Amino acid sequence: MMPIIVDKNFKQGWINRVDGNGTALVTNGVLKCTGSSADRSMKEYWIPVKEGQIVEVEIMARKISGEPRISMDLASQDGSVTILDYIKVKKEQWAWYKLRAVVPYNAGTKQFVKVILGKWSSVNQTTDGEFQAPVVKTDNGLGASITLACGLARLNKGVPTLEWNSGTSYWRNYGIANLEYNPTNKSLKVYLEHSLNNYMKPVVIVSGTNDSFEIPLAGKLVGGNSPYFEIMWSNGAQFLDISSKDLYVFINVFM
Repeated sequence: MMPIIVDKNFKQGWINRVDGNGTALVTNGVLKCTGSSADRSMKEYWIPVKEGQIVEVEIMARKISGEPRISMDLASQDGSVTILDYIKVKKEQWAWYKLRAVVPYNAGTKQFVKVILGKWSSVNQTTDGEFQAPVVKTDNGLGASITLACGLARLNKGVPTLEWNSGTSYWRNYGIANLEYNPTNKSLKVYLEHSLNNYMKPVVIVSGTNDSFEIPLAGKLVGGNSPYFEIMWSNGAQFLDISSKDLYVFINVFM
């Protein structure tokens, strides 16, 4: 199992889910979720997954009152959810809790696992729980830094191709659904296979090859069911018309 990068201060990538009088506050690395009645006070973290992938969550937690919980849900882009596993925090002293689940092979459009901490609205009682030091691990799928897409693209006089044959073998490509040349702004649009919601901010890196001086630059990644970003080429001072050029660009998208 390989740990993935998770903000242990519950900021980057973590989403507040609170309503009513519920609160989810972080102080010195400790998340405190408090709510009463049907209030919801939760933090959640989305992880892109594949069928058959193992996801494991370890976290320190303690109960101050009520019934705080830790769960892993299988979720789709449109918000539909299937519970994979959950556990109630029962001890009033700090203790380690662990959840482990396998993404089912009939997951379909549910391509995310949500790690959820706090008080559910269905827990109709005053609840106060604390959490710290989250660790998320994965196996059998997307790696430690989760690689969403990588490969080598070629743009030859406005015609994009992905698997370029270098002698006897192809460069490996992964997670790139399609390439599209935009003749209006002279850019290469790269579509990804894995859907992305608006809370997920992957890192996009592109680089050129040593047979040209044009510099590829990646633009904003647009999420959704068919996420994409555009690559434009520059000479360091302005964007270039590359419609007559034969260029290669390495692509890496990860989080």
